[in-house]
Amino acid sequence: MQLYCGAAAPIFIAIAFYLAEVYQAPVGPTCFAVAGFISLIVSLATPPVSGGTMICLNIMLNALGIPLSGLAIASVLALVFDYISTGSYIAMRHMEMVIQAGHLDLLDKEVLRSNL
Repeated sequence: MQLYCGAAAPIFIAIAFYLAEVYQAPVGPTCFAVAGFISLIVSLATPPVSGGTMICLNIMLNALGIPLSGLAIASVLALVFDYISTGSYIAMRHMEMVIQAGHLDLLDKEVLRSNL
């Protein structure tokens, strides 16, 4: 399971604050700033291996003072979010290729517009 860099930051924050609510960990204004900063750094440093997301969630839970017993719940939530993000990434991949081809002037835009 590998969440895509950058897109993983809000997912890490959502999972961390859900677990903070479940385990009744104290959450204050500084907690939001710390969670945002750590999730941004951790999402960019996610190792591209199976289970890399769990390493990052472990760091997030430790930093926010959430018990590590919530890692099982976090792994299931991360898996669900990973399915959603992978599906949307695959669905939009062809559009990214068309946009890049347009920037490189490799498309006949008149043919594309005439078929609409």
